[in-house]
Amino acid sequence: MNALVTWKGIAPLRAQTDYFFGRDRSKWRTAVANYARAEARRILPGVDLVAYSNGAADRREDQLEFDLQIAPQADASRLRIKISGADEMRLNAEGDLLMQVENAQLILHKPALYEEVRSRELARKSAVAASPVQRYPIEGAYLFEPDGSIGFRIACRHPPAALVIDPSLSITYSTFLGGAGEDTANSIAADSTGKLYIAGTTTSASTFPQSAPTTTGPGGGSTDFFYRQNRPHRLRRKFPHISCLPRRQRK
Repeated sequence: MNALVTWKGIAPLRAQTDYFFGRDRSKWRTAVANYARAEARRILPGVDLVAYSNGAADRREDQLEFDLQIAPQADASRLRIKISGADEMRLNAEGDLLMQVENAQLILHKPALYEEVRSRELARKSAVAASPVQRYPIEGAYLFEPDGSIGFRIACRHPPAALVIDPSLSITYSTFLGGAGEDTANSIAADSTGKLYIAGTTTSASTFPQSAPTTTGPGGGSTDFFYRQNRPHRLRRKFPHISCLPRRQRK
């Protein structure tokens, strides 16, 4: 990826954010603008990157979307995605890229590919307004390359058309909870931030994981109640890094 690439916020939102990290006031930031989308131009020759959040109604969660916008003259077959930090990667039957990271599974969904063509009629009239864009879907999929990077299998393109590759990223996570006895989760709920709340009963309170420094131990009966909160943000200590790079030409 181009080391000199810069990001630009587009579609500003009304919200602003304050950051108060640590006690050094010189590092605090206030009234930071929020944007619906962010754009990086020319991350590779002929390739722009646009990142945004998109609520997916079928999955009932916000998806991190990033569009790779490829100019008509650019060679999309040379585009590669390098992913570092994942413990395991594989493709499922639906064409999604599954990445295992500690106790979480990240899914880079099968990309939607489409060509963009502007209205020729408006272009001939030299209209002041931007020409409307028509989108035509084409077939495409991920490919594992010998060097471990991810490429794209792309159907035949039309030379005058720009190409957009549109994956989406979602995160799920799993964990083991319990001790040496019998453990039952009677109620499970999740909040809007992704935290899981689990309540149930256990006969293994003496070996059940508890959060220090609050350690209550068994309640004295044969069965005890437990309550657990799982925080998915613990993934921050290890998160895969995704970068775009061109395929090297063979000599």
